[in-house]
Amino acid sequence: MIPDNRPQKGDFDLLRGFTKDFCTPTGLPISFFYGKEKLRGIPWKTETTWKRVDANLTLTSIRGTDPATQLEILAVCEQYEDFPVLEWTVYLTNRGMANTPPIRELLGLEAAFDIPAPILQYGNGDAVGNDSFEFFDRPLSEEPFEMQPSQGRCCDAAFPYMRILSAHGGKGLTLSIGWPGQWKAALWEKGEKAHIQAGQAKTDLYLKPGETVRTPRMTVMAFEGDERRAANLWRRWYMAHVIPKNNGSCTKPMLIIHGEQPTKEYPEHTGYTQENIEKALEAYRDRGVKYDAFWLDAGWYDCGRIWQHTGTWEERQPNYPEGMLGVQRRCASHGAKLILWFEPERVYEGTKLALEHPEWLLKKNCDSELKGSRSVYAPESSLFHMGNPEARAYITDLICDFIKKNRIDWYRQDYNIWPLKHWQANEEEGRIGMIENQYIQGYLEFWDEILRRNPGVQIDACASGGRRNDLETMRRSVPLHYSDIGYGNQPVKMGFEQTMHDWLPYFKSHLWSWENPDGSYLNDENYQPDTLTDAYTFYTALAPAVTIMTVYSREDECFEDIRRMQDTWRRAADLMLRSDFYPLTPYHKDPSKWWCRQFDSPEHGDGFLLFATGNRCTQKEQRVYPFFDEEATYVFENEQTGERKELSGKKATEGIVETLAPRSGSIWFYSKQK
Repeated sequence: MIPDNRPQKGDFDLLRGFTKDFCTPTGLPISFFYGKEKLRGIPWKTETTWKRVDANLTLTSIRGTDPATQLEILAVCEQYEDFPVLEWTVYLTNRGMANTPPIRELLGLEAAFDIPAPILQYGNGDAVGNDSFEFFDRPLSEEPFEMQPSQGRCCDAAFPYMRILSAHGGKGLTLSIGWPGQWKAALWEKGEKAHIQAGQAKTDLYLKPGETVRTPRMTVMAFEGDERRAANLWRRWYMAHVIPKNNGSCTKPMLIIHGEQPTKEYPEHTGYTQENIEKALEAYRDRGVKYDAFWLDAGWYDCGRIWQHTGTWEERQPNYPEGMLGVQRRCASHGAKLILWFEPERVYEGTKLALEHPEWLLKKNCDSELKGSRSVYAPESSLFHMGNPEARAYITDLICDFIKKNRIDWYRQDYNIWPLKHWQANEEEGRIGMIENQYIQGYLEFWDEILRRNPGVQIDACASGGRRNDLETMRRSVPLHYSDIGYGNQPVKMGFEQTMHDWLPYFKSHLWSWENPDGSYLNDENYQPDTLTDAYTFYTALAPAVTIMTVYSREDECFEDIRRMQDTWRRAADLMLRSDFYPLTPYHKDPSKWWCRQFDSPEHGDGFLLFATGNRCTQKEQRVYPFFDEEATYVFENEQTGERKELSGKKATEGIVETLAPRSGSIWFYSKQK
């Protein structure tokens, strides 16, 4: 039987029970110490306004001002009419002529939810290793369980998405903390309820006249049923209301190509030129690759062949005699978009920004404790102060003018720096957390301006992989490069991708394999540029976007599997973006096991089953129990083998058996017969 993952009356009733007074002045679930007094909600005289944004969204604004100090609190609550979701963000502004009293422990959420015997499901985000993107179950107790990321990037060793289920079953809550900085959450159980506190990790500050701080965007989704229904309800809401729309449509699947492979002499993309990019575009087309975008990553700018030297945002010469516009025009002539890498927030010493505007840089004094990690690509870098209005205006004009002049299709922004120490090293006395808060506000305004000034441009969010993918960032971008780990490690990728399908359903994977002859995989630090894209890499990198890793200059026969698999991938990718997701085997990263997954679109009556085996798998066949309409008949098709079969839905739900050799895969598309 196919589960009903559409929003139901019971979900909305549950949300109302969880959040019945959240959109009222006294019930607003925020708290903070103001001077010596702890405040909850808005305790002063308030004004409430309502606005119907569209058929599916109602905006409630609550505004109140302290008559003694002129501290204004503005709460913006967004109630969805088509999904059981409530979001809110709160802004504190000093409208007076003097500094406010101290504001401490500002929480965007402090509330208790009626979930008896609560079990927390939480993740470790991009944890800089093969153990990244894992989820864990933890029964809550009276002892608070605390979480926060590492060093200021919100998905670094912690994940700002979580779920709370009752051990008794039947209901739960999905929670997102929309804060692209250092957040903190504490959860515990008391009185048959789940208690939650969440907000910016440290705030002990005062506001100068005219200044504003804000809380994270808090998102709460209520659901009846189990965790799989919760995951699919989230996927549906995410695709309807979170993923950025381009000309009214969600981002389409993309097959992406690179050009030259990095070498020791020319690391990353420092060896690229307008000429060899044009050669790559033509060669891939000649070899039958139906690509959608060309990806030009770090090193195209003036950096002296050391891509980490960011801060001079001008094309390297003589590599690009016509500038990036010349590259874009050649991409467009082949029907491809140009994805171009930037990293404006990290500024290396001696670059143009560092020399011309040192006053806009947040320096640090903490090199020793941060060395030895992939996160610190350039200890000599400083953090560009996005919280400084003058600095932000400059970088906004610089980047927007570059995008417009060169007609950039995809603006890709990286973030290879630990910001927390930079924020902390530059704080004024008595202003803990203020620079971070201003920085986060500025970063979001920067992206909003990029999108406003450049209609049609899309943003790819990157931060040494996927370490800044909170919901505020995801409302403006997609995480094409969701991790710097495991590009060619198939078992690791399969684990990563399962988590991504659940929470951030548009992402990109690499069609790459790092296998050794003995079946082991290379360490992520090693580089194997000449491995080929074969059919198996398509099965184990089945994402809405993928990157071809076979070098364009290889022999034509090296592209045979790409030509054979690309249409199958595209058909599956289209289905992914309008389907519910069901893992049919448990989560694992074990090369001796099977992975089986179902993507099903009940509204359209179609979907597909994915089967893949690890390279050390000795189990020849696998039985799975997918979800189908038991009263219907389905036609199944394997495009790669030409096989077709017809099964009743009842027969299919009783078990489907697939037989595969080690290191192989299959996709069975199906359609419901009318």
